[in-house]
Amino acid sequence: MHFLFLPIFLAILQVDASEFAYASTLSSNDFLLAARVLAYRLNSFNDYPYIIVATEEITNRSLEYLKKMNVTIVVMPKIETPYKSTHIAAKYQYSKINLWSLTQYKRILHLDLDTLPMRPMGEIFKCGSFCVTNRHSDRFNTGVFVMEPNLTIYEDMLNKVNKLDHSKIPDLLDQYDGGDQGFLNSYFDQLKYAPMFDGTMNSFRFERPDGLRSLSWTYNYDVGMYYLNGGKMLLQPKIMHFTLGPTKPWLWWTYPAFDLNWEWLAVRISMETDFGATRKDLQLFLQTCILLILLNVAFQLFQWNFKGYFADKAFTRGEAYVMPSLTILFSIIASFELIPSQTHPPNAWLFFFTYLIIWMVFISTSYRRVRTGQVVLTCESTRFACITLCLACAFWRSAICFHNRCSFEEIDGHWESL
Repeated sequence: MHFLFLPIFLAILQVDASEFAYASTLSSNDFLLAARVLAYRLNSFNDYPYIIVATEEITNRSLEYLKKMNVTIVVMPKIETPYKSTHIAAKYQYSKINLWSLTQYKRILHLDLDTLPMRPMGEIFKCGSFCVTNRHSDRFNTGVFVMEPNLTIYEDMLNKVNKLDHSKIPDLLDQYDGGDQGFLNSYFDQLKYAPMFDGTMNSFRFERPDGLRSLSWTYNYDVGMYYLNGGKMLLQPKIMHFTLGPTKPWLWWTYPAFDLNWEWLAVRISMETDFGATRKDLQLFLQTCILLILLNVAFQLFQWNFKGYFADKAFTRGEAYVMPSLTILFSIIASFELIPSQTHPPNAWLFFFTYLIIWMVFISTSYRRVRTGQVVLTCESTRFACITLCLACAFWRSAICFHNRCSFEEIDGHWESL
């Protein structure tokens, strides 16, 4: 007899589930890769839809990439910070407030694009109308939070944002960072007194739907604490948050120093295997060829224009110490700047060392020839260019082989061995 009610129960459960959604905000095309990786991971859970609230700056091409991954796109205007004159960086904005206008959903779990869900966390939708994790103090981090859309709250937030730049308004909210995090901390200033959400219950019934709740670090694990604790994971996170600014996992130079980034890279490789990716290694190879041609021409012009100009001046001790250091420093900086920041780490490092060799040989050879008054024949410089080009080809081929063989399981195995 109970089996007769099973379809009805499943239907009710499905309706409830459709009221929940994951969401992120996207206001720069530079974060497209991060958005695609997060979308791929959330789709693997196969539980709730994923919404991206995009601003007008996002190109149609970027939006098409996301739509192919079953992402729901909502385009809304960017809410600028009232402190734009003193907070110029793009991160200082209030666009997360737009989430409160999505009243077609009962609960939304907001995730910053630098987060990586590790396990399903559907139980988090059972918390109150606003749930968030306190971070190092009584202030909370808005990278991960659960909220209940409400037009009254949305309009009230917009009114308060519009008043923030008028110092004579009496109900001015305190701000400590000029961005949405500071604003939300002031708006929900009572959250520091809220009880901790118990995520162990298996029921879909809500606990005090109008109440505030603090979330455990399980739902917003700061990777900075992992490194401060000597690489020890104090708990098993459900959501990992890559909060360290210059060490975001899509930046090639963070590998292999930051081992947690390999978790993100594994998802990226799996995503690009299924949905494709722009091959930065081909771009780098063509860039290497152009660089060699330009340097070869510059080398010939430089040595003929300055031939014998410094030849009669003796080497000094300071020159002997300074020039090698400057050559190495400039070569490192130039090589670093030539590589797109979101290139696959193995490919990027291969081309980095290729560029490093090219720059060091070019600078040291040019300087030595000018100082001694010697001239390098065109055939000799061409031979150097050909040898370096062959080296670049070998590196490019190695990068392709690595990319083709490096699967999700292999990188995941690397992570398990750490």
